[in-house]
Order: sequence, then C-alpha cells, then structure tokens
Amino acid sequence: MVAPVVLITLATIFSNGLMANATAVRDRIYALNRELLGILGGPHGEMLDEDSVPPIDHERLTQIRHQVPPQIRHIRASAPRS
Repeated sequence: MVAPVVLITLATIFSNGLMANATAVRDRIYALNRELLGILGGPHGEMLDEDSVPPIDHERLTQIRHQVPPQIRHIRASAPRS
C-alpha cells in the first residue's frame, strides 16, 4: 500500500507539469500574436494591409496563421468540460 503522502506528492508533481505545459503553450501563442501585430504595425501605429508588407514578412504571417489555430484547438480539446 502506498502512503497518502506519496500519492499527494505525485499528484502535485503531475499537476505542476500540466500547468507548466499550459503556460508554455499560452506564452507561445501570445508571442506569435505579438509578432503578427509587430509585422502588421506601421511606422506611425497604423495597421498595414497584408499585401503591403515585404515578401519575407508576408511568408511569416502565413506561418503564424497556420501555427496558431492547431494550438488553440489543442487547448480546447484538453480543457476540462463543465
């Protein structure tokens, strides 16, 4: 039989691992959104059209737009249902 202290410790370690993973995913999504806004932000604070950015930035916007939705779907799939 396992002592209750061991079970509580293991549950805490597991919980902390899940929280660390969720924090890493959240931080990555925030960083991608900040990068997207940085690319689309004009020199005077205006929002640029996607067609008016340089080709390399346009490619990065495409990459960001393909990376964020799967991460959000993953978060929604792993979120507890109420």
